[in-house]
Amino acid sequence: MNDRTYNVLFLCTGNSARSVMAEALLATLGKGRFRTYSAGSNPIGKINRFAIEQVRKTGYDLANLRSKSWDEFAISEPSAPHMDFVITVCDQAAGEVCPLWPGHPASAHWSFSDPAAVEGPDESKRAAFKQVFQQIRCRVEALVEVPLDELDAAAIRAAVRRISDIDVTAIGTSGRALAGHATLPELIMSAGGCARMETSMTNRLATESSPYLRQHADNPVDWYPWSDEAFRRAREENRPILLSVGYAACHWCHVMAHESFEKPRIASLMNERYVSIKVDRQERPDIDEIYQQVSQMMGQGGGWPLTVFLTPQGEPFFGGTYFPPDDRYGRPAFARVLIALSEAWRHRHDELRDRCRRSACTDSTRLDTGH
Repeated sequence: MNDRTYNVLFLCTGNSARSVMAEALLATLGKGRFRTYSAGSNPIGKINRFAIEQVRKTGYDLANLRSKSWDEFAISEPSAPHMDFVITVCDQAAGEVCPLWPGHPASAHWSFSDPAAVEGPDESKRAAFKQVFQQIRCRVEALVEVPLDELDAAAIRAAVRRISDIDVTAIGTSGRALAGHATLPELIMSAGGCARMETSMTNRLATESSPYLRQHADNPVDWYPWSDEAFRRAREENRPILLSVGYAACHWCHVMAHESFEKPRIASLMNERYVSIKVDRQERPDIDEIYQQVSQMMGQGGGWPLTVFLTPQGEPFFGGTYFPPDDRYGRPAFARVLIALSEAWRHRHDELRDRCRRSACTDSTRLDTGH
């Protein structure tokens, strides 16, 4: 092994929170192999205070941050060091080219929601930053496991790109780091860092009256209770809604929670692509009854857990019950369902809406969102 240090620049086209958290995590976990930089819209003195809270938890000295705003980087760009990796840590809309050096393609795109966009009390904002921080940590831990010295430049770049997808794989849930002689695909797809990640934060369900909902308060999923707030966010961001209905004594509800909702990889996929709503059928039998009928009309049967995918207006376009973590029992893997339906919504949402209207699908406005 040589003593080479790799320069890594994290870019964020929005506020600097995600890039700064990524910089601190890689600097802390990188075993001295990485020199990290970050850039976003804010100068170091104006970075979101909740992002700074997460940086402090790494033990990284804030004075060591090499974070600059876009304007500051533009001034220093001629003397900036060569970057081995340029990684965007923002929405996929950021594009494929690094704007600091035109024509320089980014090594990878790590897509995370913007925690600074969360509205509400400080605790809600703090929870959002914790969640994104853990998602970034997941990918950083995978990056530091890549045997960079054993690879050529093309293979290194391919490895970094592969890490962008680790949160949607269903491989390597044991959390055991692979041996140094493991092949590169095994190393990256193991996602050992994800499984080791601690998820001690709580979500919005922590303050709900339902014991069943509170059981999901420690999930890394950004759950909403059935509420105006959830539908408003879905409409504003044009995201589909994932509705999960269950109850405390339901065996398969607990199985799916353990296999999927407690797993950071699945939670990250849900958080990036959906607004997720959890409902206790014993607390809201009206919601359960309507969407059970919808699932049966779609030929998917009924029962619990009930899993229904809705438009931002609450119109169901796909429904089912239990989905396993991988293909089994004649059912598709939950991750595969999440990806397929979010892609269908992204590219064919008008068609899905028309299908719902022709089928006289339920509109959520008929249902009370209060408690």
